[in-house]
Amino acid sequence: MVADGSSSNGQERYITSEESNCLSASPGCGRASAKLVSDEPLRNQLGSARIEWPEGGYRYFYPEDVLQQLINPSSVLMELKRCEVKFVNENSASQTAKRIAEFAPKLFTILVCLQYGELIYEFLDEDIDDSHLPFVRSDRNTTRGSVKFCSGKHPNTLIKCMESWDQWLVGQFGQTQWYTQAPIFEFGDGIKHYELDDNCVLPWIEDHERRDRAAEGGFSSVWRVVIHPAHQRLLGAPNSEVYISNSVIAAQTN
Repeated sequence: MVADGSSSNGQERYITSEESNCLSASPGCGRASAKLVSDEPLRNQLGSARIEWPEGGYRYFYPEDVLQQLINPSSVLMELKRCEVKFVNENSASQTAKRIAEFAPKLFTILVCLQYGELIYEFLDEDIDDSHLPFVRSDRNTTRGSVKFCSGKHPNTLIKCMESWDQWLVGQFGQTQWYTQAPIFEFGDGIKHYELDDNCVLPWIEDHERRDRAAEGGFSSVWRVVIHPAHQRLLGAPNSEVYISNSVIAAQTN
């Protein structure tokens, strides 16, 4: 056993040597290796970490940096064990947790929020990971009928492990997946165009349009927004002021 610091109640918490090796095995695994894994259920931690936007709108996003801190091999392993997932051996468990944390942290987050974290194995068996998010509806061109999901990477391919899900759970997944899809705005050589789904939650933490502080003139309205620091790489300056003009983003350095 390897000591892993002190818990909130003053007692030392321990992780297995396999977990310790996994945490330091690769750069992807080491994202949160310096952080003590909380004994609080991961779903509770995720519930506290989400940001509601707009305020009072019951729509949320997870900051990118927060997910990197919360979803790591050790926390994934703890959650799988909490779900009483059976492993062949400890090494197999650690390797699976490492794979989830590196390739499917957002998908795992969604499933944990729905209290079905153990179902991650079914997605991995289909080679479905975060690169397939967001999932798209197979019935998007119809007005009624049974809703099924296809991979966002392969929109005409149904996700087989979800075909037996009841419609309530499918709907809950469809809503919750957008918690993990807040865009990261970047400044490039030219003007970058972002095509955002209507379900996408913007990573704003302040919006002056909602405070009736938009400036109008000519054919446009301009207002200031504050983007969560983990979701903006505009001009490479965290002290930039960001303005919205008829839904077009512009950045101005101070």
